[in-house]
Amino acid sequence: PVFENKYGSWGFRFPAYSDIRATEQWFHMNKAQNFGEFTDAMKMQAVPLFNTVYADKDGNIMLHSGGKVPKRNPKLNWTSPITANTSEYRWDDILDYEQLPHVENPECGYVFNANNTPLKCTGDSCNWNEYFPGLQTFMYNRGERFEYLMGQHIGPFAEEDLDRVKFDTKYHPNGAYEQHFKAMFNLDESKYPDIADAIRKLKQWDRAGNADNMDAALAMVVHDFLRIEVDGPFALLMIREQNLTEEMAVDAIRKAKKLLLKTHGTMEVPLGRVQRLVRGDVSLPAHGLREVPRATDTKLYDKKNGLFMVTGGDGYIQIARFSEDGAEIRSINAFGASSRPESPHYSDQMQLFTDHQYKPVPLERVTIETDAERIYHPGE
Repeated sequence: PVFENKYGSWGFRFPAYSDIRATEQWFHMNKAQNFGEFTDAMKMQAVPLFNTVYADKDGNIMLHSGGKVPKRNPKLNWTSPITANTSEYRWDDILDYEQLPHVENPECGYVFNANNTPLKCTGDSCNWNEYFPGLQTFMYNRGERFEYLMGQHIGPFAEEDLDRVKFDTKYHPNGAYEQHFKAMFNLDESKYPDIADAIRKLKQWDRAGNADNMDAALAMVVHDFLRIEVDGPFALLMIREQNLTEEMAVDAIRKAKKLLLKTHGTMEVPLGRVQRLVRGDVSLPAHGLREVPRATDTKLYDKKNGLFMVTGGDGYIQIARFSEDGAEIRSINAFGASSRPESPHYSDQMQLFTDHQYKPVPLERVTIETDAERIYHPGE
């Protein structure tokens, strides 16, 4: 395919363009009964690009960052569009399954992925450390927090330890966020007397986004204005070459202060009063911020009252435990199991989701049928 824009015509070549077997691979992955059958399905390499985290009742764990990745000449420059009229850049093969980033049963005892580089997916001594052109090498805040919190833990993980990591609401000290946003936290309030109080508030902020945090609401609104300014996802601000400029920071802080004073009468407002989990007539205070483990993306939906609605981030969360008695699964959904407003399950999981609690997932057919409110065929 060729795309045209104001800069010219651009041809795109990618391996998935010539393979339609992705659904077949998903089928075999879902039907796998053990680690060997699962990896055999993965070796089809029909899914274009996917980070897979695996665990089973036999104690196997794995992270594989796989897919159909072109085998490129590492001596050539692949960091910008190819403009040279040469076939040197033409690739004909994809990397083998074993050549892609993977960690299987590491001695460190855990693997994780939060859209971060697969070069950091477990303890330092257990990471995969090879390279090929096109490999993601950057980290977002979520990956940094997972790496730090998992690495700080000593001994076996209890479920409450995993919950503490999953529901963490902080930006990592000295990480990508702090580095790229340092202009905002180093502002001289005497230079900007009209927003001096807001600057001080951001400097004292503990970088956390729990719903009762009295400084996080200002930070969240500042983040939203910065997202609008770059016309892209907030995560882009943590990986692009340019750090946040002083001018951008000042402009976003001014706008955020103005919005909070106009709609809430003060900047001293808890995050959960401004950031809401909303569906139908249910509105609850929402924990989390953009790109923290308790991920929350928002947009301004009530301009009059200055309320931001959660539009993305955490959604379906599942805990799976394997034992000699079989699998035990618990889960929670941000809203409910139905998309029909008239259903009682349209929003019945929202409070549990807000409270970081789960519900059991029945796996036995007899239990499912006993508890079912209705048994029917689709289309009836």
